Amino acid sequence: MTEPKVIDGTFGVRLLVPDGWAQVQDEVLAAVWRAPDGTLVLASHLPEQVVVEPALLDDYRLDLRLIAAARGGGLIACELHPTLGVVGLTKEPAAGGRGVAVVGRALVPTSQGHLALSVVATGGEAALLRDAGRDPAGGADPYGFQPEAPVTEDGFTPAAWPERLLLALPTDGPEHDAAAPDHPLARARAALEALRVGLRRLEPDPVAPTRRVTLDGVAFDLPPGFLAADQGRLKHGQLFRRVTFEKRVTFLTVCRQPEFPDAGKSVEGAGALVRQHVAWAQARLLQGPRLAARTLGGKAGVFAEHEAAIGGGARGGHETYSASFFVPWEGQALEVTCFGERDDWARARQVVDAVVGSARSAASPSMVPDTTRIAGEVTPAGRRRIYRILCHLAHCDGEVAPREREALEAQRQQLLLDRAEADALEAEGARGERLDLSKNPAEQKRLLDAMLEVVAADGCLDHNEQRRVMEIAQLAGIPRQVVSERLLDLLTG
Repeated sequence: MTEPKVIDGTFGVRLLVPDGWAQVQDEVLAAVWRAPDGTLVLASHLPEQVVVEPALLDDYRLDLRLIAAARGGGLIACELHPTLGVVGLTKEPAAGGRGVAVVGRALVPTSQGHLALSVVATGGEAALLRDAGRDPAGGADPYGFQPEAPVTEDGFTPAAWPERLLLALPTDGPEHDAAAPDHPLARARAALEALRVGLRRLEPDPVAPTRRVTLDGVAFDLPPGFLAADQGRLKHGQLFRRVTFEKRVTFLTVCRQPEFPDAGKSVEGAGALVRQHVAWAQARLLQGPRLAARTLGGKAGVFAEHEAAIGGGARGGHETYSASFFVPWEGQALEVTCFGERDDWARARQVVDAVVGSARSAASPSMVPDTTRIAGEVTPAGRRRIYRILCHLAHCDGEVAPREREALEAQRQQLLLDRAEADALEAEGARGERLDLSKNPAEQKRLLDAMLEVVAADGCLDHNEQRRVMEIAQLAGIPRQVVSERLLDLLTG
């Protein structure tokens, strides 16, 4: 049979299917087969990039839970696979409630997007005999997950999980497939195995880009799986997105709001900005916005959430949930917003919290006049400059490791700083504020020695730390060769 174009190697993968599979559809970017046992197998190439890594496994499992729950079903399994990427199995009640349907899915990253594979196997009432003697209400999530019950606040109630779900039972394990080979579970697993055997990667797996991002003077860390969206550059920021099973997309925006400077200071200012976003999107509010002054990610600001319908006219449209946090930032407001499916509210809040917590100034150090009158002396102002930069370096990877904290404390004592002053300097350094220094040779040497001691304290000198050390040292006039040699000594032990 002729191979469909979607899997002919054009996108870095080739798929050979069993001879018994009858092709029922062959389009430029999609193909469908029917196996002899009636299982449907679908393959389509999508242009959106996906990231497959261990840190994302819990997220992919939650995605499948949400997809299955919308249909009254539950998750059976979701694991990483070296060939198929991330592979999951869900089950749900069959149409009419008589029987069961099992869906297997795989996301295969490619250099130009990803290959989405799906298998669908159904069975009537006879399929339920596999669970004979089992209490259907006794099912559970195989990974111990418990859905979070939504709490109503200020009249706003997030979407709730259905009361009854077709969850995993002990008889859903693969060890029972041999005794019931015609069951939808056994058939779905067999089809996924055939895809695994027939798939050939023709190029190395795509390498996920760095998660450290700098935009308009703001540095922050992207949560796993989020990538910059094409044509997603905003006037003062960037749109990111995370694509998963069945084309579910979660969006993230990080941007300054110079036209709404009070959004991070007052509920009224944040509410005005949220309503402006709804108007720009030509959406219809379903709930909210609910607004409250909060501290998120260690920063004080205003939290907002709302549900809206996008498109579809006055009554229809795709229902979405959006969580935002607005924080004062250098005379403006910094906005972090995560929005996507209406049922994904808990994770949207977590994403916003993580990004806000990682946000920091990306300002470059500036030079100040050298006020030292005695050769070889570091002035009190110089000691404060050094400590502020050391704190900036310690915070540049998003967290201060215990050993880095010990190194900072040792430097505080050596620089003769009291606790209150050191805490204030650290807060400025963490935000990237007042990162000034001078070309006093004594201050330069003291700074370089201290920087290397702090960044190497946790035993891991990553690329971002090396880059920041090099940038600051060069600005201070320290020869690049000197810095490179010192870094090499550290890296080679």
